[in-house]
Amino acid sequence: SEKLQELLSRLTMESVNRLTPKQAVRLWRELQPYSKQLRRRLAGDSLPTFMREILEMQTPDHVLEWSGLLQREKQLAVEAARDHGKSWCFSFAYPLWRIQQAKEPQAAVQIALVSYSEEQSRKNLARVRKAVENNQELKWLQPRSKSYVWDAGTLQFSNESTLDDVLVADHGKPIRTAGPDAVTYQT
Repeated sequence: SEKLQELLSRLTMESVNRLTPKQAVRLWRELQPYSKQLRRRLAGDSLPTFMREILEMQTPDHVLEWSGLLQREKQLAVEAARDHGKSWCFSFAYPLWRIQQAKEPQAAVQIALVSYSEEQSRKNLARVRKAVENNQELKWLQPRSKSYVWDAGTLQFSNESTLDDVLVADHGKPIRTAGPDAVTYQT
């Protein structure tokens, strides 16, 4: 925008250091909407930023570590005590982050959420569905037509990505999603 261009053209470290407290507060208020939009723009490339800026989640150190591992590693096994945010990170934030990265149908991802508990499985998918339906930044992922699947067991997003819950009664049972790009497995 022209207003931002004008502000930035006048802004130097020297000029910032010369600001009075009142001027500094005014400048900060003027830049705040741009700062928020920039953080949201960066959320597409960074899982922790996506978690904080889009999903408004807290990102304690262990979640930041998991996020880094998810972005770097092809395969990952994480064991942590109850109530450390494993489901929120691995079965909610990570799948949503991957799905929203696919801006075009040819970049669509297929993700399977594997669980031993039907209740946990349904809860994870319902959490994702609710975020897409209620979060302004994610609404673009909602299905555009009735031909898309948007039910208790599968979500098909407007970018052609899919998220399937898979209930596994035993280790030998195959995953029904053909060739998923990512699988989260929760016991």
